[in-house]
Amino acid sequence: MRPYLGILRDSFREAVASRVLWILFVVATLFLAAIAPFGIRDVKPTRLVRNSVVKWNELALKLADQAPKPPPASSEPTTPGDSPNPPPAPSPEPAPAQPEATATGAPKGGESKAETAVGRVWNQLSPDLQKALAEVSREPGGGLPRQTAETLLRELNELLKSSSLYTAAAWPDSALGTEARELRDRGLGNLPTEDLARFNRLLLESAFPQELPHNSATDTRVEYFGWTLGEGLLLSRTQLMPVLRVVINQIVNFMVGALGGFAAILVTASMITQTFEPGSIDLLLSKPVSRTLVFLTKFAGGCVFIGLNAAYFVAGMYLVAGWRFDLWIPRLFWCIPVFLFMFVVFYSVCSLAGVLSRNTIVAIVLTIVFWGFGWTVVLVKTVMEGVALNPSRVVSLVSAGETWFGNTERGQLREWNGDAWDDVFQAAGDRRRPPVAALSPRLVGPVYSPVDQRLYGVQLPPPQGRRGFRLLAPAVNLQFAGPEDAWARQEGPSAPAGVRQLFLKAQNQLLAVATDGVFRLEVAEGQALSRKTSKFVFLGPNPRLKLDEDSSASFELATGRVVTYGQGTLSLLAPAADGKYELVAERRFEGDPKAPEGLCVVLNGKVLLAQEDGRILELDGTDLATRREYEAFRYDDPRFTAVSPDSRWCAVLYHGGDVWLYDAVAGEPIRPRLTGRGDLSAVGFDREGSLMVCDRGTRVIRYDLATGTEKSRSAPTPGLLDYSYYYAVRPLYSIFRKPVELDNVSTWLLTEKDSLSMGGPDEGDLQQARTKLDAWGTIRHSAIFVAVVLGLTCLYISRRDF
Repeated sequence: MRPYLGILRDSFREAVASRVLWILFVVATLFLAAIAPFGIRDVKPTRLVRNSVVKWNELALKLADQAPKPPPASSEPTTPGDSPNPPPAPSPEPAPAQPEATATGAPKGGESKAETAVGRVWNQLSPDLQKALAEVSREPGGGLPRQTAETLLRELNELLKSSSLYTAAAWPDSALGTEARELRDRGLGNLPTEDLARFNRLLLESAFPQELPHNSATDTRVEYFGWTLGEGLLLSRTQLMPVLRVVINQIVNFMVGALGGFAAILVTASMITQTFEPGSIDLLLSKPVSRTLVFLTKFAGGCVFIGLNAAYFVAGMYLVAGWRFDLWIPRLFWCIPVFLFMFVVFYSVCSLAGVLSRNTIVAIVLTIVFWGFGWTVVLVKTVMEGVALNPSRVVSLVSAGETWFGNTERGQLREWNGDAWDDVFQAAGDRRRPPVAALSPRLVGPVYSPVDQRLYGVQLPPPQGRRGFRLLAPAVNLQFAGPEDAWARQEGPSAPAGVRQLFLKAQNQLLAVATDGVFRLEVAEGQALSRKTSKFVFLGPNPRLKLDEDSSASFELATGRVVTYGQGTLSLLAPAADGKYELVAERRFEGDPKAPEGLCVVLNGKVLLAQEDGRILELDGTDLATRREYEAFRYDDPRFTAVSPDSRWCAVLYHGGDVWLYDAVAGEPIRPRLTGRGDLSAVGFDREGSLMVCDRGTRVIRYDLATGTEKSRSAPTPGLLDYSYYYAVRPLYSIFRKPVELDNVSTWLLTEKDSLSMGGPDEGDLQQARTKLDAWGTIRHSAIFVAVVLGLTCLYISRRDF
């Protein structure tokens, strides 16, 4: 053992004596010193941004209601000769005096109308903006013009600087919070500019509590050496922390994984080749040592170089993140063995090339070629999936008699014709959908009515920005199609604003669950469904729900109950005798730092809540108390749910491509053998209650869950692209992805997620597509790769006479 320890000690001394190591230390120190002055500071927000207003149309209409009402039009007097039967002259009565309106909109005269907060804001707006707001459409689905909204936002921000906005009549003490009263008592004339803007913002939040909710406790600003950069971020500190984790991960990946790993290869490549040069190997083998153990000891000694670099830089990033951003990440130190392992993969290739060629330059060049080829394979796979395969992947299945429909990742509905998928639910003049799924419309539904043999759905525009935020809520319509028109899409009435789910009741009535409640489609008696003959009617509850765009909903066919989950609140709604929905139970879930996202399901007198941390809660169907808790797939997020027509089976599909199944009759989860686990993209049930899953993007397999047997398989004929992907790109990817995708392991360590949203680590919509990290799969395959390469190198060394 002593000779090997001597070899290892010499390797460590060689690494410490290397000038490259100290150069990297200097570069790392300068980089850490450059980013150390960065920091964030929480301040009271003093301006409005686009997403400060959650209901733009309602805000505009509430302001427009303050416009002076025009006097009733008086008919022109007529002479007796103008009419064969002139009306009798009215008896003279003293006309009441009409107060004259002032420039501020307040009536003059004795009886003055009490000024409201909304009226006060209206009076401060420019005449042009007042005219534009008065012309806003009040029809369902009508939208606020973008230019009007931007002008309104600009003038509201100008209003924040005004010292004359506040009046005691418009904002009595009862309408002001503690912070606003404290600022007012200091004297508006004595307030600094930022405090005055903060006070005026609190006034606006009090005047518009629903449209401008009080969610602006703090605003986050980036500082450098104490100087504020910009006007502040659109994210709070809580929302910023996951983003910072990803940024830190990317910095460490580049500085240690890419830059440090490449420099380490340049320094340590000669260790192996010099070991087996004539003279050096003779000196080593003059002692009773093993060639294989000598090589492995030298290999371990070469890893010391990257280990020192990784430990130094990761420790520095840990201190900077904790000291400057109050973001202490102990899991960051797990990145040190990850990057060491990443280097081991490349170094094993470099060692094999060095032993075979006994040339340092050749070993370095072949290692770079291996790295480049691995990146090329990953890039080809990513492009093929992102442009051609993933947009066509079926992500939801709807049974329709003897056939079924599948909704693809980019929102295109398709029908299975027995041999292939046919595009349906289209209309003349439809634009070609973009190849990137994230830029495509999203389809709510579809729902199939066996009575009418009709499909119903709502196409939402693609999300824009974080959490699908858009400045104005666009008008969307209910769409339907039938077999008589080859499933061509037709336009129906305006859909409720914020529609999230469509359901079909046992009486063949269509329900829509939106962010504020439940709606029912009503068609004029004796009329066919069309845009003009039908409308959605609000069914409750009162007061209305307050969900967001990331909420989920479920419907129980037997009882008509609806359960919703959003913003950490689980609500159970039940229909009354008159068909209206009432809130019968509600439960609030708390989280740190925010309530967990989740998908809800109601079936057979129970409620299931699949949370984003991989847990599934079984709740009582009356008071929502927790009965049992299951752990489905740790660190993975649920994406879709499906319930069988008889409410016995429930399926929860996860972003990792696996499905969790629950038997409501037995009251326990089941795990039958399913083909394609880890690659499942859609789940559903047919009219017989058989489970339908989709793997390989387009292949549908049906199972009888009662017996656990497979019933049928349906798949289109593969084309050249499919053969290339499954029989060429995927095998190559399984070999060469290891070193390239090991940085996903560090991402998994820092985010504690098995999948990462396209919109960022804090994206809340669980149904949006996500990137699968597969950390353990990468580690497992990389370890096998290293073992094979080092095994071949040891076999060659033991049999080669140097």
